[in-house]
Amino acid sequence: MTVHGPRRVALANEAIEYAVNQLNVEREDATVGMTRLSAAVLGAGGTIETAALAFLGTTKAIKATKLSQELEQSLREEKVEKKNAG
Repeated sequence: MTVHGPRRVALANEAIEYAVNQLNVEREDATVGMTRLSAAVLGAGGTIETAALAFLGTTKAIKATKLSQELEQSLREEKVEKKNAG
């Protein structure tokens, strides 16, 4: 299923641009993600607004989880370094 109509296309593009510019997501990944999610949401009778909201929400959650994991790993490494130094 494709996104039809200028309004739908504009909203999908806005969500993609936000993901690229504000969340540092690769353009191809953002485009594929938004396209697939839009197809699922629209196919289930939802709106492009719902698809964009879900896309950005899940993208932010994935980014936050990754950042949290990186911080945790960094803290572990710091702890090991302190232990080895002391």
